Amino acid sequence: MTPPARAARTGRDQGRHEPHPHPWARRSSGRSLREATPDAVGLDPEVLDGLPAIIRAGLENDPPRFAGAALLVASRAGIAYEHADGHALRWQDARTELPRDQWIPARTDTIFDLASITKIFTATAVMQHVEQGLLRLEDRVADHLPRFAENGKGEVTVQQLLSHVGGLPPFIDLVSAHPDLPSRLDAVLTVRPSSPPGTAYVYSDLGLIALGLIVETLSGQGLDEYVREHITAPLGMTETMFNPPAELAGRIAATEHMDCFGYPVHGHVHDENAFSLGGVAGHAGMFSTARDLAVFAQMFLDGGRCGEARILEADTVQDMFTDRIAGVTGEEVPAAAWARSSPPGPTRPV
Repeated sequence: MTPPARAARTGRDQGRHEPHPHPWARRSSGRSLREATPDAVGLDPEVLDGLPAIIRAGLENDPPRFAGAALLVASRAGIAYEHADGHALRWQDARTELPRDQWIPARTDTIFDLASITKIFTATAVMQHVEQGLLRLEDRVADHLPRFAENGKGEVTVQQLLSHVGGLPPFIDLVSAHPDLPSRLDAVLTVRPSSPPGTAYVYSDLGLIALGLIVETLSGQGLDEYVREHITAPLGMTETMFNPPAELAGRIAATEHMDCFGYPVHGHVHDENAFSLGGVAGHAGMFSTARDLAVFAQMFLDGGRCGEARILEADTVQDMFTDRIAGVTGEEVPAAAWARSSPPGPTRPV
């Protein structure tokens, strides 16, 4: 028989008498990530022991689903499992292996191109400026980046760019259509919208590039400098960065052979537009390890704090994880909509 006190806390009973609390209504405990046994953090060790076979099946598929992987499982701020398999570098192109003496094994500290996870760092930087009173979500983007008002975008807000309802197209070709950095940034700011703001969810790299430029304008720092000083360094994320130095190449995972580069991309950002912007952009360009990313995730899970480092206020984290565009998306889940519209990946990873 369920004790009354416990029954009072069940979701079923709570649903009858009061609304469920916001799942991200969290207050900081100040916990740091630590090593832990699976049992100590409520995980089944037998299930974790089965994970390597799943990764191995992906590696042995013909063609392989990926070249290598680093896996980290954490719960309750405890790192309960780490594993790596495959190669950080193995393939010359989609069908040709490199000579064996050039292969680099995947390790638990392999550094990966984070691609669009970069957007979460940019959004965090934006929200830090909101907390400081230097920026409001309701601000028009053009108030901070005047060129953005071109082509009828003068009323687009910061919040609309954060939630991908600003009316911007997903991307434009910055590499071949524009000759240098100033012209590429101008093309981002003056792009013609694909829909009126606030009317359609369109996952857009361009909106996050613009938000990164707002961070640079308000802080007086490059986005890479700002993220390092105000996010990654306080959290002790020493292996998270834009433009990793050449001496780390032996630990960096390659992405794929790209015709536009003429070689397997290894050691610099895979995204062509981010590369054309110098490797530092609001939508892509960051590199990190699984363990560093676990620290970043723990910061959100603990209400904006990890250990002694407070990156965001707890209320800000809750706001970030609150759906503000249900009226635009309706029953559609934005992430699912984006996944269905994304092009398939390469047939063989490098």
